[in-house]
Amino acid sequence: MKLKCLGSSSKGNSYLLIGERRTLLLEAGVSLAAVKIALDFKIGNIDGCIITHSHGDHCGKVSEYLKAGIPCYSSPGTIEATGIASHNFHPLFEKRKCQIGEFAAMPFPVVHDAPQPYGYLIQHPESGLILFITDSKYSAYRFPGINQVMIEANFSQEIIDDMTICDKLHPAQRARIMNSHMSLENCVDLLKANDLRRVNNIVLLHGSDGNSNSREFKRTVENAIGKKVTIADRDVEIEFNKEGF
Repeated sequence: MKLKCLGSSSKGNSYLLIGERRTLLLEAGVSLAAVKIALDFKIGNIDGCIITHSHGDHCGKVSEYLKAGIPCYSSPGTIEATGIASHNFHPLFEKRKCQIGEFAAMPFPVVHDAPQPYGYLIQHPESGLILFITDSKYSAYRFPGINQVMIEANFSQEIIDDMTICDKLHPAQRARIMNSHMSLENCVDLLKANDLRRVNNIVLLHGSDGNSNSREFKRTVENAIGKKVTIADRDVEIEFNKEGF
């Protein structure tokens, strides 16, 4: 299994889980053309696309995917918010496992300013159990048995405070970020709350352009957790296998 990042920012979010035979898309925030290029135009290998919430940088291209025949999956609230009626846009329900081709996905509720946002646990024989959580202030859940972690680290408290003091960030925007995105500090706390002995990769997602420092975030998480950490920069590819090397 490989994880390939096509975008992980407010400009657009999308990730590919590429197995030996089949692929799962995470998020619909980049164009179908970009997905085709990343897969050498083999979009027939895509089992589906799961979407966390209805904001444009995560869901804005879903109509392109649906028109191409790619099954898409999200919460009923997300589907309703898009205003798209399609037999191929499937509702998923909290804590109920759904089989999507070779992949199994179980959604869980998260904390974000969108209708019924989800995080996901994703299972595949090649990757093991993947925790995928982005655009959430925190998580109230623990996740036993995980092998890979894809987690938001959007801002740090120190940076966002400095940006506000210097009048580079409006207080209203600061409040919105703090109430709907995961801080570096909450990211570390969530990781520490889980058993990471079987985890091979931690991937930090969706860093804020002005309120994060990717190198420092990577160093901080590695020092706190003692695991390999990768920043989800565009076009980054990571071996995402259950068994370590």
